[in-house]
Amino acid sequence: MRPLDYRTCHLARGPDYDQALADSPFDAFMCEREAWILAGILAERFPDGVDRYLDFACGTGRIATIVSHFADQTVGIDLSPSIVAIASRKLPHAQFVVADITRSLPALEPFDLVTAFRFVGNAQDDLREAALHGLHRLLKPGGLLILNNHRNPLAAKYLLSRLARRRIDGRLDLTLSKLEGLLGRTGFEVEARWGIGWWVIAGSRMPWNGVRMRRELGGKRQRRWASLASISPDMVLVARRKR
Repeated sequence: MRPLDYRTCHLARGPDYDQALADSPFDAFMCEREAWILAGILAERFPDGVDRYLDFACGTGRIATIVSHFADQTVGIDLSPSIVAIASRKLPHAQFVVADITRSLPALEPFDLVTAFRFVGNAQDDLREAALHGLHRLLKPGGLLILNNHRNPLAAKYLLSRLARRRIDGRLDLTLSKLEGLLGRTGFEVEARWGIGWWVIAGSRMPWNGVRMRRELGGKRQRRWASLASISPDMVLVARRKR
């Protein structure tokens, strides 16, 4: 079952977070694909770099490490002091803030770009909506939000598991349509989406063919697979703050 408040379990995370992702073959695969897609989005959307960048729910700095190379100013926000301490050591040039933006916004100038990875999928509905309202206020009008969702219950692998009467993760509740509706209600307009692992139909023992995926996600094919985000176990979305 999903915890009553995601904040509670997130506060307990610390030095083992990176290793937990690395030890899970599918989590490691999703992280690799997210990083590859994110770098492509940044090169396309910000060819001259990003002035001010915020990584929300920054964790240990996995995403901020990628984006900071494109940004003049990098800020990370997380409510876990132990996780922020790790991120600060990884990125000593960045600014990190311990805060809960759903309760009080920190005194920060607005940003051109915000990333939010591994948050909306893990959080409960009211926390998702409150956080997105806060991010809307932290973004400049017309600024971009890039986020992922790794809790899609309509992914092909989970649909097949249901047909086979196999137990699936009770936290799988965020379909693409539900997420897009949530973004629309909180002042964002989705401009692009990418599906990750749409072709996964088996469990964790499947072969991880990185060469195949690079070909599928390259150039025009990358855009073609965007339509398959709705049946992918992970996805990346680009949303613009409405003016």
